[in-house]
Order: sequence, then structure tokens, then C-alpha cells
Amino acid sequence: MWACHLSVVEWSTDVRSTSHACTVSSLFLLSLPVHARSDLPMQGIMKDGDIVCERGYGWKDRLKRTSMPPDGLMRIASVTKPVTAAAIHKLVAAGKFGLTDKVFSLGLAGGGLLDHTPFPSLGDQRLKDVTVQHCLDHKGGWDRSTSVGDITYKETTIATAMKVANPPGLSNTMRWILGQPLQLTPGSKYAYSNVGFVVLGLIVDKYAGKDYMAFVH
Repeated sequence: MWACHLSVVEWSTDVRSTSHACTVSSLFLLSLPVHARSDLPMQGIMKDGDIVCERGYGWKDRLKRTSMPPDGLMRIASVTKPVTAAAIHKLVAAGKFGLTDKVFSLGLAGGGLLDHTPFPSLGDQRLKDVTVQHCLDHKGGWDRSTSVGDITYKETTIATAMKVANPPGLSNTMRWILGQPLQLTPGSKYAYSNVGFVVLGLIVDKYAGKDYMAFVH
């Protein structure tokens, strides 16, 4: 599974041609420590806002000896977190909801932002206290450093328990997560959390007026 290491270099000096830019690109690669070169599958050079050289390095498939193309699709993993955070702040600025709003309805007076029904039942009463800000700050109460681990990766467990197809999808995953206990009291302690950003992504999807990908594009 690839991680994303995309280098974009913007030059203020004169880049005379595409071939010159690609020569500079090669020299830049050679200037890196050897261990860093294998972590740079793609590189782009821009001049005055235009891409003048883009190139792939290494293998897209090492066993099949398939070279990495300059436009190869990469797994960007948690690079999506600041994108999601920016989308949330944009929606807050637009008045769609507030940072202190509760994220789950769960029978609350006035409701919360998401209406998912816990499966098989509510796993922790403290889930009613989780806010948008808690999720942004990694203080929602989920802690993957405990023996519980990262529950966003338990697709097979979730699908089996809910008797649905695998992968179970975000909505079913969130329903199952709501049936599990928290490890911390919301707002009490920082603990890096993928769950909180799954929650935020679902909020963007619901309140942006278009799906997540269209909104952040």
C-alpha cells in the first residue's frame, strides 16, 4: 500500500524549457539522501503557476516492473484530515452549524448533526457530549493506543456483526462505532483519532449540499 510523497517545487529562477526543468528535477532527486529517494514516487516543477515538468520515479508495481507514471493515483491517507477540517470551517463560516454543536442526535433535545442509530444499542452515554470541536481537536473520546485499537479498521468485524456486505460502508461503520464504549471522556484528553474525522466527513457530506468529494474538489 503506497503512501503519498508528492514533491512540488516552485522556482523563482529562470526555468528555460521543459527539458531544462526535468534536468533540474533529476538534480534535485540526486541531492536527496538515498533513503529519501525511494519515498518520492512523483515530482512536479511549477513555473509561474504552470507545471513545466512532472515525472514519476520508481515502480508502480515492482514485481511486474511497471514504472510509476507522473499521474499515478496515490493513497493519501491522513492528508485528508486538514482538507476535511478546512471543509468543516467553511461550513461553520456559512452558518450551517457551530463548532460547539453536538455531533450525534441520540435522542438529545434539539438533536445533533448526525442521525445514525447505534448498533445494536448505544455503547456509551458520553457519546451524547461529543462536539464538532472535539472531533477537530482529536478529543472525541476515542483512543486507538489502547487495547481496543483503531476501530475504523474493523470492517470485517463490523460487516459480520451487522450481517451486511464487506466493506460495510461509512454509515454502517458509524452505527457500529456508536455501539462501542469510549476510552476517554470527550474533551478531556488529546488522542489521535481517525474516528473523529470519519464523523466530520459524514457531517460535510450531509451539510455541504453536495457529496464530500464534490465539495472539497
